[in-house]
Amino acid sequence: LGLGKGGIGRAQDDEVGARRDEDLGGNLDRRPRSARRLLEPANLLSLVRLPLGLVPWLDPDNKLVFAIILALGAITDGLDGMVARYMAKRRGEAIADTGGMGAWMDPLCDKIFAVVVVAAALYGFRPPLWIIPVLLLRDIAIGLLFVPFRLVLKERVKDFDFRAVRSGKNT
Repeated sequence: LGLGKGGIGRAQDDEVGARRDEDLGGNLDRRPRSARRLLEPANLLSLVRLPLGLVPWLDPDNKLVFAIILALGAITDGLDGMVARYMAKRRGEAIADTGGMGAWMDPLCDKIFAVVVVAAALYGFRPPLWIIPVLLLRDIAIGLLFVPFRLVLKERVKDFDFRAVRSGKNT
């Protein structure tokens, strides 16, 4: 796919990664590196929030369902980073090297989860209308800025660290 700034094209990088990365049984995994990274436990914890966010829509006026889903969302959000750091340590990578797929996928899954759950809460509990922009404005703004930032400035932000900071996790 051509040479990038790193000197190795993506296809070559995936091939080199497939030769280098072996699974626990010692067998060579021939899937592209990006496919293997998508199926890592930390990324799966991020991805599980997407269907989890749909559960409140099954019973949108049930406060217990919302409480459980929000708790599970918070738990998976906290665990994915810990698991990613553990897996990086196990692979012998520096913590700074973990800023790959999970670094952008985790905040994206967070935003989608938040918007879907808030929409279900608004539908089920019918709060005052003024609260809608207050609840959604931050996540919608980040989501709307994230996609063009990632697509338009792809080459310039190739090495940008998309990991969440503590203040972002707390809001």
